[in-house]
Amino acid sequence: MSSRNARALAIGLIVIAWLFVVLRLPPLMAGDGAEYVTVSEAWLNHATPDLRPGDYAWLDALLGPVVAELIPKPTVTTARGAVLGLHFWLYPLLVLPTKLLLQRAGLDWFHAFQATNFALFGLALYVTLFHHHSAPRRCWMLAGLSAVGPVIWYLRWPHPEVFTWACVLISLVCLNNRRHALAAAAAALGAMQNPPVVFLAAYCVLVSLGAAGPRSAVRTAAAAAVALVPTLFYLVAIGSPSPIAAIGLSSVANISMRRTWSFFADLNQGMMPYVPLLLILAALGAARAIVGRDARVAGMIVALLMMILSVQTIYQWQSGCAGLMRYAVWMIPVFAWLAAEGLPDTAWASRAAGTAMIAHAGLLGLHGFGALQPICGFPLHQDPPDLACHLAHRPLASFVMARWPALYDPDPEIFASRQLGRDGAADEAAANGQPVAFIRPDGVVTKILVDARSVSRLSDFFTVDPAYAAQAVRDGETHSGPFYLHPPDGAVQSLCPPRAAAAGAFLDTIDIAVSKLPEWIESPHFALDVAMTNRGADVICNLGTGSAHWLSISYRILEDGNVTVPSGIRTRAADLLRPGQAVTSSVMIAVPERVGHYVVEILPVLESVAWGDRPARLNVEVVDTGAGRFRARVSQSTTSADRSA
Repeated sequence: MSSRNARALAIGLIVIAWLFVVLRLPPLMAGDGAEYVTVSEAWLNHATPDLRPGDYAWLDALLGPVVAELIPKPTVTTARGAVLGLHFWLYPLLVLPTKLLLQRAGLDWFHAFQATNFALFGLALYVTLFHHHSAPRRCWMLAGLSAVGPVIWYLRWPHPEVFTWACVLISLVCLNNRRHALAAAAAALGAMQNPPVVFLAAYCVLVSLGAAGPRSAVRTAAAAAVALVPTLFYLVAIGSPSPIAAIGLSSVANISMRRTWSFFADLNQGMMPYVPLLLILAALGAARAIVGRDARVAGMIVALLMMILSVQTIYQWQSGCAGLMRYAVWMIPVFAWLAAEGLPDTAWASRAAGTAMIAHAGLLGLHGFGALQPICGFPLHQDPPDLACHLAHRPLASFVMARWPALYDPDPEIFASRQLGRDGAADEAAANGQPVAFIRPDGVVTKILVDARSVSRLSDFFTVDPAYAAQAVRDGETHSGPFYLHPPDGAVQSLCPPRAAAAGAFLDTIDIAVSKLPEWIESPHFALDVAMTNRGADVICNLGTGSAHWLSISYRILEDGNVTVPSGIRTRAADLLRPGQAVTSSVMIAVPERVGHYVVEILPVLESVAWGDRPARLNVEVVDTGAGRFRARVSQSTTSADRSA
C-alpha cells in the first residue's frame, strides 16, 4: 500500500470512529466532568469562563433541580466576585466547536467531550505514524505503546487526560523531527491543563539550546512560555498561581518515596497492573541509552521523574480514575518514547513491542470488559451506580490482600478510601481512632491499617484473639504513624454478617425516626435529625467489606401517589450499628419549589445490598407566598410507613 493510500485509509478510519462515537456511543460522566461541562456551557452562554447560575441548567435537566442544587460545586471567587472552577478553562473551550456542531445537527451535545477526545486521539496517532521523521519501526513502536492501554478508557471521560496525552505525544514527535518550538508549544498546551507537563516543555528548550543554538532556544522558550498562561490568569484573578493550591489541596510536602513507588507499583491504580511490559521496555531502553551516553534520553528521564514527583503534590492521591490513575495516563507516551528511542532498531525490539501491545490489549479487556467499556463513570441520562470505581479495590488488589496481604502495603489514603468507600477515609479513621481492615468473604481479617491509638481498639470493631490483641498493642509502640497489621489466619474476625444475612437483618431490624421536626421551612433544602436504630440481634456494618456495603440514609418524594424523586442525596450513617444502638445523623432533604403537596419517605440504605422498607414519612405542603419566596409546612405522616422499596 502506498503512503498516500495508507494516509487516506487512516483518515477514513478516524472519521468512521468519530461518527460512531457521536451517533452510537453513550456519553459518560465521571471525575470532575461536571465542572468541565459547566465551564463549556459558560463559554457558550456568555463567552467567558466564569460560572453563573444559568450555566448549571444542564445539571438541573440531567438530575432535576432539587438534586442538582445539592451536588458539590467546588469553586474560587475573584476579587470582583466572579466564580471560577478549580481547573483551567482551555479544554472546555476546545470542546466548544464540536458542541456547536452537534447542536446545529440536532444531536446530543453531551457527546462533544468524547467526540473531541476521539478526534485528538486520532490526530496524535496520525501525526506519529505519518509525520514522524524516524525509522518506521520506531514510529509504530511509539504509536502502539502509547495508544494500546488505559488511555482507551479515558476517551469517554469529559476530562483533559486524552487532550494532554495527545499534546505530549505530538510534542515527542516534533522533538524527534527537530521542530523544537512546535514541540515546546505542544507540551505547553498540555501543561495548561496538567501543569507537570511544563517539565517536558522545559526539556524541549534545553534540547533546542544544545542542538540549534541560543536563537533557536529563545524561540522555543517563547513557545514554552504558553504554559504560564494559567498561572498568570489565576495570579491576576485570585492572587494565587493555582486555585487548587489556594484552597489547600496541593503542597510539596505531599511528595514522598511511598507515593513514588505507588505511582509504579500500586495494585489498584499504579502502572504495573495495566502496562507492565511498557515499564520493562522503557527501563531497558533507558538503561541502554545511558550506557551509550545518550544525553537526549538522560534528559528525558530527568523530565519524566520531575513530572512524577510534581503530580504527587496533590492532596488526594487516591485519584478518581478508570483503573490507572489519571496522572499517569499522559506520561505513557514518554515511557513509550524511552522504549522506542532507547532500544535498537531491530526485529527483536519490534517483536518485543508487539508482544507488549498484545498483552496490554488483553489487560485492557481483563480490567475493563472491552476496550470501549469504561470501568469508571456512568452513562449520562441513566442513574449513576451506587459505587464509584475509584472507591473500591480492583480485583488484583483484592486477590493479593486476601492471600498474601504483606505483599501489598498501599498508601493509607488509597487503602482506607477504597476499603470504607469514601474519599478522605484515612484522615477520618485516624481522627476517630478506628482501625480499617480488609475482610475476606469468609469473615477473616487479613490486613488492618492502624496507628498508635486505634491499635488498642481492635476489640471494639472485630472479634480478636486476646493474645494477638496484646501483641498488636506492643507492635504499635514501635510506630509513630499509620502502619499495617497482618494477623495470622483466624486471629481477627469480622463482626459483620455475610451479605445475604446482612440484607435480611437490615430489612427486619433497622428503624428510622425523625426528631425535632420544624413546623415551617423557609428553604427547599433543609436539614433533619434522623435516628437509625438497630433493633435486631446482629451487627449491621461496613468495616472493610472491600465494596460499598455502607450504611446511608436517603429519601424519595411522592406527589399524588407517584414517585417524582426516586432517590435523593445520600447521607452517610455509622460504619457500625450494634444491636440496640441508635445513631443520629443530620440529613439534608431537598423538596420541589413549586406549590403542591408532597410525601417525603426517609429510608435507610445498606449500599449495594438493600433498601429499608419501613420509611419515616413526612407531609410537606409547599404554599404560594409570592415574591419568589419559599415556604412549606412540614408534619409527620399518619399513614402506614410500610411500603416496599
